[in-house]
Amino acid sequence: MHANETTPKAGDAIPELRYGRLTWNDAANEAMAREYGSTVRALRRLGGKTQKELAADLGISNKTLSGIENGLIWPELELDAKLRFTLEQFRRSPASPAD
Repeated sequence: MHANETTPKAGDAIPELRYGRLTWNDAANEAMAREYGSTVRALRRLGGKTQKELAADLGISNKTLSGIENGLIWPELELDAKLRFTLEQFRRSPASPAD
C-alpha cells in the first residue's frame, strides 16, 4: 500500500481497489469496477468455469478473482490482458449446458 492510500473500514461507501497502483475514490470509478467484475463473472459462467478453476487457469487465487468479480480489486494490465483473452474464448465457444 502506498503512503497516500487508506484501508477501507466497515461502512465505507467506496472501497479501495488495490492493483495497478490505483485508488478509486469516486462513485463513477466504483461503478466501472463493479461493471467490469460483473462482466468477468458472466463470461466465466458462460464458459462453465468455477472461480477456483478460472483462477487456477490464470495463476491467481480464487480470492483475487472473487475480489475482481465483486469490484473490489482492479487487475494489473498483464492480468487484465489474460482475463480478456480467456473470457473472449468463452464468448466465442460457450460451454454446453451439460458441462
